[in-house]
Amino acid sequence: MVRSRGKKSLAAAIVASLMTFGVAGAANAVVSSTPPASNPPMPAQCELDLAMSLDLSNSVDDTQLQQMRDGVAELAESLSEYPVRLALHNFASNAPATTAGSNAPLSLTALDDAGIATVTDWVQGIQRPAAAQGGTNWDRAFSAVESAPEDYDALLFVTDGNPTQYGSPVQGPGNSTDAATITAAVESANSLKATGSRIVGVGLTDNISNMDEFREHMSQISGPAEGSDYLATSFEGLSDVLHELVEANCDLVTPPFESTTPPEPNPPLPPTCALDLAITLDLSNSIGDGQVQAMRDGVAYLGEALSDYPVRLALHNFASFAPATDSAANAPLLLTELDDVGVQAVADWAMGIERPDSTFGNTNWDQAFVAVNEAPDAYDALLFVTDGNPTALGNPPVNNYTVESLTAAVESANALKGEGTRVVGVGLVENLTSDLDIFRSHISQVSGPVEGDDYMLTNFSALADTIIALVEENCADAPSIELIKTANLEDGSTGQVGDTVEYTFTATNTGGQTLTDVVIDDPKAGLSALEYSWPGEPGVLEPGQSVTATATYQVTESDRDVRVIQNSATVSGNPPTGPPVTDEDDADVTLPDDPAIELVKTGALADGDTGAAGDVIEYTFTATNTGNVTLTDVSVSDELEGLSDIAYGAW
Repeated sequence: MVRSRGKKSLAAAIVASLMTFGVAGAANAVVSSTPPASNPPMPAQCELDLAMSLDLSNSVDDTQLQQMRDGVAELAESLSEYPVRLALHNFASNAPATTAGSNAPLSLTALDDAGIATVTDWVQGIQRPAAAQGGTNWDRAFSAVESAPEDYDALLFVTDGNPTQYGSPVQGPGNSTDAATITAAVESANSLKATGSRIVGVGLTDNISNMDEFREHMSQISGPAEGSDYLATSFEGLSDVLHELVEANCDLVTPPFESTTPPEPNPPLPPTCALDLAITLDLSNSIGDGQVQAMRDGVAYLGEALSDYPVRLALHNFASFAPATDSAANAPLLLTELDDVGVQAVADWAMGIERPDSTFGNTNWDQAFVAVNEAPDAYDALLFVTDGNPTALGNPPVNNYTVESLTAAVESANALKGEGTRVVGVGLVENLTSDLDIFRSHISQVSGPVEGDDYMLTNFSALADTIIALVEENCADAPSIELIKTANLEDGSTGQVGDTVEYTFTATNTGGQTLTDVVIDDPKAGLSALEYSWPGEPGVLEPGQSVTATATYQVTESDRDVRVIQNSATVSGNPPTGPPVTDEDDADVTLPDDPAIELVKTGALADGDTGAAGDVIEYTFTATNTGNVTLTDVSVSDELEGLSDIAYGAW
């Protein structure tokens, strides 16, 4: 039965080390005449072959020895959660510390139930040597591990004091460190490092009086990085700090990973239908021929469908490199208007893209984001289309499915977000059935945490519909307003000068955001002031709400002359962010034509005439425009024989 233990952070071990070791620079430390070799890295894998060498020198008392025994047994039990094998060594003046069979090294042991029992039996059986053989011989400790008939990924070198002896037969002061002692230890450690074994020094601080001095010595046989090359703990805390070391290394290579660089917040999409969108398509090895064709068809259809919106589209692709190949067919398509020509350009590009040779068919999220960020266009959003987790990073690419590949991707995505581009992850789930939760964890770190918003899951055949829905939703949420203006003559009016025209204005919030400072403006001269009927607070329209306003106008002679009254009105309102939204509408009133004219003719004898032959009759003609339109070319005619020419008065 594996004992349950809570997850802890390696940071706890590092903090403990920093607190215990203190500041570098010990006056009494001795420097090796042989420079320390670089410490090999811990392999980026959970499967580790670890050796541990335990200090059984005189300074370790009975209680501490038992704590060390119990700690190693506990460690073996806790490491059964991991694919780790453990070998055990010990040292004092010699390595092993005694020639007894109980102190003989334990070779690499798998930590199943039988292995845990073997480790426990070994560690409970180890014995300290006689006091005369109880020095601290780091040199022999490293040599013994190197001479073992097996290779180790790392040696966990557990000691409670500075080296006081070296060589075999033993030499050295026995109670302090001199140049020969530290030099011999460094040379043996260098030899072990040359086999590829990392040395992790583990200082048991209970018996160390001068921590600065010990730190200087320990860093020479392992490496300079406190908390990584060497750690500090107590006899009682030995199991925990070593478990943390293994757990942290495994966390770096076992998905889901947590980027060591925190993700930046995902910028919002601008609240508008007019979007500049980029799409980058994953062309890695995991995508089959049929899936590539489905993706091509989807992008071609998408270009056509988005032509209904004021959207511009750019297209990118990636695999190990970005673009996936260096052929012209895979070169990015820059922002393209989706008119007929643009729709065809998108379709041609999509149908022409090619997958790379399988050697370069890994999934390099890092370079996908870098390529988009280096494009000459600025984008409102990147639709990041992928069917897998990040398995490569950098340029030239390094194949590496670890926390490093995710961290590189997060950093490149952060840079893109820093330019104001929203990253929308689009996961194609057909090839993710076995690790969908892992993918969710990773895609959320390059985009954002909200599924259905920061990232979406779809399939190859539904790719276009998923992206169309995103545009439609954003367009529906965008602020907008609509104005409808109507105009009619007042009941009973015929369009005569002075008649009344009644105007009605209806403004509706047709967007997805509350609008404030809503106002309708009609600059028509002679129009009365608008009278509003608000649904709530004046000047405010919630989504879907309308306000109605009315005004009147009197017909003028100039209106009658042109027989139509024309004018336009505008409405504006302020969304929570961004510029005001506006709309315009006009309403024309055609004045009905009713032409008419009246002629009144009168006749009378001239003054003094009696009607005798030759007397004069005077005729008067009065023509009146009795209609509602201006008359031109008006004339009066009279066919009476002998009538003089008609003389017109003032017009």
